[in-house]
Amino acid sequence: ADNRTVSGRIEGDFHAMVDTRTPSNSSFSGTLAGQGVHILDATPAPIEVVRFAVAGSAGRLTIEPSEVSLGNSRMVVHGSVVRSDSGLEIDLDVDADRLDEELILMAQPADNKAASAPKKAVEKSSFRPHGVVRVNADEFSYKDYTWHQVQGDVRLNGDSTRIQIDQANLCGIDTTGWLVLSPRGVSLNIVPKAEAASLQEVAECLLGKTVRAEARYYLSGQLWMPETRTDILPSLSGDLFFSSENGRIDYSNVLMKIFSVLNIAEVFSGKSDLTEEGYGYAQCYAKVEIDGGQLHFNEILLDGNSLKLTGQ
Repeated sequence: ADNRTVSGRIEGDFHAMVDTRTPSNSSFSGTLAGQGVHILDATPAPIEVVRFAVAGSAGRLTIEPSEVSLGNSRMVVHGSVVRSDSGLEIDLDVDADRLDEELILMAQPADNKAASAPKKAVEKSSFRPHGVVRVNADEFSYKDYTWHQVQGDVRLNGDSTRIQIDQANLCGIDTTGWLVLSPRGVSLNIVPKAEAASLQEVAECLLGKTVRAEARYYLSGQLWMPETRTDILPSLSGDLFFSSENGRIDYSNVLMKIFSVLNIAEVFSGKSDLTEEGYGYAQCYAKVEIDGGQLHFNEILLDGNSLKLTGQ
């Protein structure tokens, strides 16, 4: 094929009829394969289909392992779409090098961008996607953060989508749980967990600040949010517990300034090790409650070599 919208090599004898009003009437037959296919104008960024192969028989469409490049992502997709009494059931596996926010925006219907524009009356469609998409990605980026080794299921159930996160690591913190997206809003339940993880890695990764530390920490807790259609952060609730033992923070500009002020007597007497040798501690822990997107420290302890802090 070679035109302004699609270019590349496509071969086969394939027929498909997708009835959006009554999806159970849809049918597929024949085979189709191609490579080096470029699709323009369908999405904000061009789609490159490196290779693909599909086969149809009655109410079943089988997708052989097909390699697709969309935006900044390169992925291999395989699975099936099957006609059923409830519509078209999707069963797909997606293996990607990376997924990002751009891909999510590209997946949004174009009609949403022009919702206020006058529209002609159209026939109501009963087509609603159902099924599951199993996702395995090396990384997923959203705004300034990147999760690594992401595994999960995306379950489509008509107007709602449930994303089950079985594995995802953010700056050394495992973040498993689920999200539900529906016309009523977004809800979530996430369980963060870290065991003997690097304090230096998480501080530099999450805060973007230079930190030198010889310390390991443990983190547990839960984050949740009821259905909301407004900003996520003000609706977020949860609790966290952080602990670390026998560590040393060799350099952190912000912490050094705070500790130096709190430990000012020792700074003037020359006994403090804050500036030259860093800050060593025997035990550090904090219990945090999140309410309305704000952090509240219910309990905090910092038992250091030259400074001990407790509080609520």
